Amino acid sequence: MPNVGICFIQSAREISPEFVRRLAAQVEETGLHSFWVNDRLTGEHFEPLTVLAAVSSVTKKIRLGTSVLLPVLRHPVLLAKTIACIDFLSAGRLILGVGFGGSQREFGAVEIPFGKRGSRAVEELALMKRLWREDHVLHQGTFYKATDLTVGPRPTQCAHPPIWMGEAAPGVLKRVGALADGYICGTGHLKRFASVWETIAAAAESLGRDPGRIHKAGITYLTIDDNRKRAISACEQYLNAYYGKISLDVESQTVLGSADECVERLGSLFAAGIETVILRLVIPDLAQVDTLVAEVLPSLHGRLSTHSQ
Repeated sequence: MPNVGICFIQSAREISPEFVRRLAAQVEETGLHSFWVNDRLTGEHFEPLTVLAAVSSVTKKIRLGTSVLLPVLRHPVLLAKTIACIDFLSAGRLILGVGFGGSQREFGAVEIPFGKRGSRAVEELALMKRLWREDHVLHQGTFYKATDLTVGPRPTQCAHPPIWMGEAAPGVLKRVGALADGYICGTGHLKRFASVWETIAAAAESLGRDPGRIHKAGITYLTIDDNRKRAISACEQYLNAYYGKISLDVESQTVLGSADECVERLGSLFAAGIETVILRLVIPDLAQVDTLVAEVLPSLHGRLSTHSQ
């Protein structure tokens, strides 16, 4: 089966307390690849690492990921420890997807300067990597300081959970080529994934890295409904509620409509070279996952198998 994951994106007012556990169990039982959570500090959205800790207790096989976490909203020492704990408790299933953007409101809420957030994130990740593998860490950086610091437990994955990076600004793509274990291409850039990947590959090669070792992932929205207009409306309503605006062409840039239409769209993403597709579940209904697994993925698998022959 192609690598397809589900991303939980709902706020507290949209679901019941047991929904996340039921969704995670369904993702595992149906053989999907992974369970992901987005990161939104303000409003009624859930803290992603808390959700993944809960999900790890009701699953045993699927990968668990953030898509994407904004690391600079958290202190690197506490974040390194939290991530290591989740990776340990999940027996090494965590993928750390990180981003460098966010809104000024989010940064202001935790009194973190919005400027130089990219440089801050790079330093934070470097310090976290050291905390995951070294004892008695000494770090005198621009943004963070540590003296004789040892933090445990160690992550189960050696030397740390894979770090996938998101966003598509030129500076970010160069960071992906230099530092990342994977790249998560956002919805609005999937149609130009080839050119985005060229920038990443060139950056990696310029530093002597093999771009083939950087995992290619993409994230978009899933709305399955035989009534295409209703599917478009549901996705637009979600985007308006979450972002306060619609900044992408929902009809052409997301996975929506009938099962056959979803197969067509997903097929185009895998044909572009993406290895893992993460689907944000617009409608918080387990029947969406049932339809995806029963009607979309078998046809997708057949299509991809035919094209690979």
